[in-house]
Amino acid sequence: MKRKPGIMVAGCALLVAGGWLIAGGLGVPLLPFWRVWPLVPVAIGLALVAQHTGEPGGGRGLLLLGLPVLLVGLFLLAFTLEVGGLAWADMRRFWPVFPLILGITFMMVYISGDMVEPPLLVLAYLFGGVGLAALPFTLGTIRLPVGEQVARFWPVLVGLVVLLAALGVWRLSRRVDGRQARR
Repeated sequence: MKRKPGIMVAGCALLVAGGWLIAGGLGVPLLPFWRVWPLVPVAIGLALVAQHTGEPGGGRGLLLLGLPVLLVGLFLLAFTLEVGGLAWADMRRFWPVFPLILGITFMMVYISGDMVEPPLLVLAYLFGGVGLAALPFTLGTIRLPVGEQVARFWPVLVGLVVLLAALGVWRLSRRVDGRQARR
């Protein structure tokens, strides 16, 4: 029988959700759903990452999808639970965390694939670099007129980064298809 750790994680998450709903129905005081909804993507991401670890070849697609869902869920959970006084209005200051999460994801996929696909490393540096470079400007650590302009036009910057990432993934898929055709 094949190991399916992702199914185990998903099953445990469903048991917890069911217990939470039953406890709420019995009048147990719980946090409202609008405060804990990011646990849904956390559970999905955790199930995908766990399934990645159980796959014989690593199932890197599971990691590519699961890790950002998990990390974004955890990041959003910090906002809904107001960890450290965070509020949704602070999201405009912390948007560089999203490209940083993508950079971490591409780096982890690169590492899990025996570090043989340089386009993944390029994407990791690109996204991670954008996130790390923008974060000091958006948090106000570095105050320059250029930083204010970047902060004002961040959607354009994010769009360009997403476009470059799509191009990188497209090139990577063509390279993988070419390798499979040669076999």
